[in-house]
Amino acid sequence: MNAVTPFAPTKTTNLTRISDLTPERLARLLELAEVMKDPATRCDDVLRDRAIALIFEQPSTRTRVSFGAAIA
Repeated sequence: MNAVTPFAPTKTTNLTRISDLTPERLARLLELAEVMKDPATRCDDVLRDRAIALIFEQPSTRTRVSFGAAIA
């Protein structure tokens, strides 16, 4: 079983565009995504006790349902 290192920073940040990330932070995020993609990685509790907000500027059932399923 792979351990997933939390990506959460020490302070709350908002990521609204990729340019908000430093190259090092982007690399770390992509490495974490690769680890989480491995079926042996247990990510069941990664979002436990966290709040998630989704904002959809355009109506899109497919996108809304996909994100809803991802965070369920």
